[in-house]
Amino acid sequence: MLTVYGRKSSANVQKVHWLCMEANLEFKQVNIGGKYGGHTSHEFKKINPNSTIPVLNDDNFIVYESNAIIKYISEKFNILKYNSIQKTALSNQWIDWSSLVFGLQCAIYTAHKMLLPIEKRNPSLADETITLCQEWIDTKQYAGKDIDTRDDCRRSMYTYTLDNINLRDKNKSYFVPTFIWVWLA
Repeated sequence: MLTVYGRKSSANVQKVHWLCMEANLEFKQVNIGGKYGGHTSHEFKKINPNSTIPVLNDDNFIVYESNAIIKYISEKFNILKYNSIQKTALSNQWIDWSSLVFGLQCAIYTAHKMLLPIEKRNPSLADETITLCQEWIDTKQYAGKDIDTRDDCRRSMYTYTLDNINLRDKNKSYFVPTFIWVWLA
């Protein structure tokens, strides 16, 4: 059985959970990191010397780094696979781009609009982030734009995140910047 080490509130763990659930794969969740701690323990460092989450244990085969885990699960269980090495390369490119480039911009935006104490927020930085992301979407300067199934993945992972960390509240409205709605469309 697959075992995923990490906390549900981590975007990187959520990607792995989403893929496992989408493929109907049975997996065990072990809460570690964040408020659960344990990621810097000697025992955890035996499976991931970087002390980061998520970590996947597949019958004593250990993989860490969320994108590597997603690619491993996809390969092993024939999920999100293409009949062309070029499409697979573009898919992998998108996976990495979404984490390293787009994800960073979303984190900056979220920090400066919601998470940081008000006195530490930089509204102009958040606005610059929105502008940059909107430009990527408008000019299609993002990886994987020719991979049609990625649209479903992006939308599904975002919906999964909202559902599983209880951000959806029908009685409240949340400001979602245009680039996020375009990303989900």
